[in-house]
Amino acid sequence: MNPANDPGSEGNFGRAWVFLCLAFCAHVADEALTGFLPIYNATVLAMRSQYKWFPMPTFGFREWLTGLIVANLVFLLLTPFAFRNAWWLRPLAYFYAGVHFLNGMGHTLATIFGQTVSTVHFGSRLTAQFEDSSTGTDLIPRL
Repeated sequence: MNPANDPGSEGNFGRAWVFLCLAFCAHVADEALTGFLPIYNATVLAMRSQYKWFPMPTFGFREWLTGLIVANLVFLLLTPFAFRNAWWLRPLAYFYAGVHFLNGMGHTLATIFGQTVSTVHFGSRLTAQFEDSSTGTDLIPRL
């Protein structure tokens, strides 16, 4: 038996996957409770006014939160496969960790500059960038 496939072994990425999933849950709660969506929507609208090709959508609160909750549930349901070291989950895990890392860097840069674009300003939001940056980088070495 391959020790990396053993659910209790150190060779699988299950624990890192769980931490990233829980950080994603905390991140969604943080954004929902601190008014992230109006900043996001204003940024998208400002970007679209300058760049007609800008592909990001705007969201209403209910559809945005529902979509993120469903995404969280799907990722959490994949946890047993991460503990089994499923080969097919690795590409998704790399993508998932990479998205969180880049999202955290985006939050960090926006916080440093205090704005997303010249017309959208806001205060500091330290929790979201820490959650994304730290947990995304924890999963990658375990893959």
